[in-house]
Amino acid sequence: SKLFPDLEQGMRHTELIDQYLVHCFEHCPEAREGMALVALGGYGRRELFPFSDVDVMLLHEPEAQDRLAAVTEAVFYPLWDAGLEVGHGVRTPAACLDDAGRDFFFQVALLDARWLAGSRPLFAELRERFQQSFVEGQRHRFFQAMAEHRQARHRRFGIHSYLLEPHVKESRGGLRDIQALLWTAQAVFGLEDLTALEQAGLVTAAERTRFEEAWDSLIRMGN
Repeated sequence: SKLFPDLEQGMRHTELIDQYLVHCFEHCPEAREGMALVALGGYGRRELFPFSDVDVMLLHEPEAQDRLAAVTEAVFYPLWDAGLEVGHGVRTPAACLDDAGRDFFFQVALLDARWLAGSRPLFAELRERFQQSFVEGQRHRFFQAMAEHRQARHRRFGIHSYLLEPHVKESRGGLRDIQALLWTAQAVFGLEDLTALEQAGLVTAAERTRFEEAWDSLIRMGN
């Protein structure tokens, strides 16, 4: 929506990085079958701003191991050379699930996973196995873990809504709380965004507008 220019800026920046990464991947001869390029975290959510990390993962089948070095060099090195902060990973679907089981933050990053290029069946396999392992039958556990991490974060960065120098991302009412709300809606109710929340009757149109206005303001302050 043109009402929220900073949210739009994130989407436009995301599109530029998408185009560049897909070009690098598709023009690498070794990036053939058995590999997929995946956006994670804020990049996966299309919330990429001027100083955001570009979180990208090369997903691969074990049989593609001998081609990984060439593909990672073709895809990741140009981003580093451009001075961008790159959060990168190279994993099989099984390794993704293992890491998600040990690291809750990687688990929520996978909630936002978005296919960019390469094997769609491989990406679909990861999504299906992730749902089976961490969402289906695990919704209460996910909610409890999210609540515990939120409480710990608030104790560290500020439990009060009004602080002289709040941490825009991590303090109570900051960007991380917005993300936590959307992650919980996705994992618990299967609702992927604010539009789905409104259509499900969990927020009104007016509440959604106020939410997006506040979100846009936090993004502007953070940048």
